[in-house]
Amino acid sequence: GNNVNSMSNLIFADTSIRFTNYLQTQNEFTPAVSGVYYIGFHAFSNANQFDINVDDIRVEATPNCSKPTNLTVTVTGNTTATASWTAAAAGAVTNYQYVVSTSSALPETGPLVSGTTASLIGLTPIQPYYLHVRTVCSGDQYSLWSTIPFTIPCQAYPLPYYENFDTGDLP
Repeated sequence: GNNVNSMSNLIFADTSIRFTNYLQTQNEFTPAVSGVYYIGFHAFSNANQFDINVDDIRVEATPNCSKPTNLTVTVTGNTTATASWTAAAAGAVTNYQYVVSTSSALPETGPLVSGTTASLIGLTPIQPYYLHVRTVCSGDQYSLWSTIPFTIPCQAYPLPYYENFDTGDLP
C-alpha cells in the first residue's frame, strides 16, 4: 500500500508452505497512485514453529509486454513432448524464452523461439518437470515467467503381455 495502514493489496499468498526449502516467486501489481509504497509480510504459524525468512527482494518496473498464458505440454512419444502457449496479450513481442527443468525455481534465461510452440526432447518418463516460458519484448525487456508442472507417463508395454506364473520356487 502507499501507506503503512493500507497494505491490503494482496500480491502473493501461499497457505500450504510445509517445508524449509526456499520458495521463489514473481508477481505484478499496479500502484493506484505514484509515491512511496510499503511491502509487508504476514506469516501464519502454530506456536513454537518455524519462522518466515525473506531474502532477495527486487522491485522493477513492469515490462512493456505481458507474459504468455495457457501453457500446455502434449506428450508425443516416450521421451518427447510439444509445449505450447497463448501469445502475450499486450506489447511488442520479439520472441519467447522457454526452459524445461526438474526444479520449480525460476530460470535466469532460456532458448529463444519465435512462435508459441517448442519441441521438448530427451525427457525421462515419470520424472517431474516444470515448463517455464516468458515473453521477450522490444527494448530488451522480459515478461515474468509462466510455469506449469508436467510428467511424461511411463512407457506402455505392448499387448499381448504374458507373465509365466505356471511354475514357481518354494521358499
